[in-house]
Amino acid sequence: MEPTVTEIAPDVFRISIYPPGSPSSFGCFLIRDDEPAMVETSFNRFFDLVHGAVRTLIDPSTLRYIFIPHFEMDECGSLNRFLEIAPRAEPVCSPVGALVTLGDFSARPARALADGESLSLGQKQLTAVIAPWVHVWDSMLVYDSTDKTLFTSLIRE
Repeated sequence: MEPTVTEIAPDVFRISIYPPGSPSSFGCFLIRDDEPAMVETSFNRFFDLVHGAVRTLIDPSTLRYIFIPHFEMDECGSLNRFLEIAPRAEPVCSPVGALVTLGDFSARPARALADGESLSLGQKQLTAVIAPWVHVWDSMLVYDSTDKTLFTSLIRE
């Protein structure tokens, strides 16, 4: 099983994993910029696959932000392993996620973004869209206003 890397917008890559026999794929996103970011990390069991794909795009130790749209293992299972190799990386999530889930799970304190709050990665600007109960109670969508890309965590292929 090898991940597929697809550039979906300039310097925005979807890393897809298709487990044999699985009815769905799993993925995360890498944004290559002055302050590189990931949206999701995927399962812990897929860490080597995702890390290998990220390594083809950037030096993973340079990651600055890891966005966790909501707390499920396909979104954040390997978060702590990425934090181990990226000393400046900061987990980013919704206020509920910081208080209730990532506050307990993450090896580093999570940065909570309020609805409409943005982080600049350099060329790209990512904005939090807080959407509780869109998927689960701590849901946050991430919007890249530069490329008009919405990272929803709900991808069907």
